[in-house]
Amino acid sequence: MSEHAEERQRLLYELRVYLKALLATSDGGEGEQDEVFEGSVHLDRFCLALEAVLRHGFKTKSTFFSGPTDYWEYCKNLGKVLPHAKQSVSNVNNFEQARTSTGKGRAFIRCALVEKALESFISALARNDKLTAEHYEPWALMRTESDLNMLVALLAPLSVVEFSLCLKDVDFDNMRTELGTTEDALSDVATHREIKQQRQDMRRKDAEIDVLQRRVRDLSSAEALDEMSRGELTELAHRTQQELKEALEKLTGSETENVLLVGKLNVATKEIQVMKEKETLMGRSDDEIELLARKAVEMKEATRLLGRDITKLREELGEKEHEIERLREEARSSSAGSTQLHARHQEAMEKLSNAAGEAQRQLYEEREKHAREMRAAE
Repeated sequence: MSEHAEERQRLLYELRVYLKALLATSDGGEGEQDEVFEGSVHLDRFCLALEAVLRHGFKTKSTFFSGPTDYWEYCKNLGKVLPHAKQSVSNVNNFEQARTSTGKGRAFIRCALVEKALESFISALARNDKLTAEHYEPWALMRTESDLNMLVALLAPLSVVEFSLCLKDVDFDNMRTELGTTEDALSDVATHREIKQQRQDMRRKDAEIDVLQRRVRDLSSAEALDEMSRGELTELAHRTQQELKEALEKLTGSETENVLLVGKLNVATKEIQVMKEKETLMGRSDDEIELLARKAVEMKEATRLLGRDITKLREELGEKEHEIERLREEARSSSAGSTQLHARHQEAMEKLSNAAGEAQRQLYEEREKHAREMRAAE
């Protein structure tokens, strides 16, 4: 391998290493845009490595006014081979902080990175054989097909990286030219990979923690809901039992009052019968009989109204029984979430069932008692 070939391989190796470091440190992470900011040492190293590639075999000329020429003399012809890039060349020419050929070349590289067009710019220039031959020696990297293809392939990934560079604040004519070695860059890559792995591990752990925290919140909410449901059901069961008790007391009182009224009605009926008999025997006045008849009618109406109240109370008792059945259904549904809650609900339901059974038993006894009294009154 010739001396020029070894030099080309060395330049491409260094460019590859510095590009690798630049891309590694620009990784924005999962779902984020890769981005490079001004002041990145990896950016400066890559730009210096690319400058060395563009200077390899360049035909340097010197003028009295501007000093030795640099690769900018080649790059400034970009507008001739790529018309839409004329504005980019004009922007570089107008940079006040880039007065020398070297400074303008550095500004051109960074402008091309910002525009995500470095690969297309270099490729368009190199593919113009006449222009390239005018500025480079035959052994130059820019005129060696295989090495030029490698160069263009290396630059391709840069088109997806966001370069946030403030070019107006950079003194391109006096930039540093010593920024470490390839070993430093490889060490930075290894360190960055380790840091990236640690960040990924931390994100994974944070995700696991978030999942656990959500589970804890869900369990706490379920427990609070269980506790609330348990309290509500207990209160509802107590309230329903109290209402059943009051309804039973009203029903019992009404049944008793009805029995008394029936007894009074029977007594009044007997009095009327006796009065009629007396009227027949003793010639009593019709006024007294009419008065007793009205009393009998009033007692019959009172008996009818009491019967209606009893029917209403029975309907209320039926509704309470339906409420008890609903509570039982809720207790059965809640039992799937908590064994302890099911046991408490079952106990509450048994109490309600016992209370309802007791109310029905008492109602039955009152009915039997009422029937016996009615038979006795007849």
